[in-house]
This record gives sequence, structure tokens and C-alpha cells, in this order.
Amino acid sequence: MHGDLHALNLLVADGATKAVIDWELARVTHPEFDVARTKVILDCVPGMSSALLRPFVQWFGRRAGAQFVRSYSSLSPLDARLLRWWEAVHCLRLVAILRERRVTGVSSASEGVVAVWDPLEGRLAARLAELMGTQRTRS
Repeated sequence: MHGDLHALNLLVADGATKAVIDWELARVTHPEFDVARTKVILDCVPGMSSALLRPFVQWFGRRAGAQFVRSYSSLSPLDARLLRWWEAVHCLRLVAILRERRVTGVSSASEGVVAVWDPLEGRLAARLAELMGTQRTRS
């Protein structure tokens, strides 16, 4: 599984995908690993710089994430338990990267990763708590 599959990691020419780049998170694992990571990306819409527009754009992102999971599931069944697990793992990884920088002053991730995800730390932490059952599930 690639682990970070989205449009910015695809090289396209003449309407066809020619290459997939950025294999940092790749591993042999369940398909739910990739689906959950893509869902986290769609749900949060990282890189949105405007705090004013972010909630509106994320509203659409959450719907896109849900539709992505439904579409994928219609082609290949997913284990809901594993999907939830991997979504929690991806949220935890991102929260850990962001908090590592605050605690130690350095980060194991690139500054680009930190800059893109930093405004979303609270959202990621809340979703992690929700997935772990320590917070009420949103409707």
C-alpha cells in the first residue's frame, strides 16, 4: 500500500498516470491503510490557509471522504473495524509529528508537512479521540 495516495503524488501526462511518487509511508498491509489515509486527507483538506474558509471547505471534504469510502467499498469490500483502526493510526501519526516539534523544537518530518498539517492539529486530535471512543461521535 502506498499510504499517501492523492493527486499531488501522481505524475500524469496525456491524461494517463505515468508514475506514483512519495513512497515514504508504503508498506505491505491491508487496503484499509490506504483508504483511511486518503479519507483523513479528504476530511481535513490540509493546506487550506484561510481559517475563515476552512470549516466550509472541510464540510465538503468530509462528504468527499465518505463518498470515497463508499465508492471504494462498492468495488472491493472493506473491514469497517480495520478502516477505523487505520484512520486512528494516521491521525495519531500526524498529531505526534506536530507535537514533537513543540516539545523538542525539532521534527522528524519536513517543515512542509508541519506547515500543511499544523492548523489541523486540533481537528486531528479530536478525530483521534472520537475514533478511540474517548469522545462522542459526531453526526
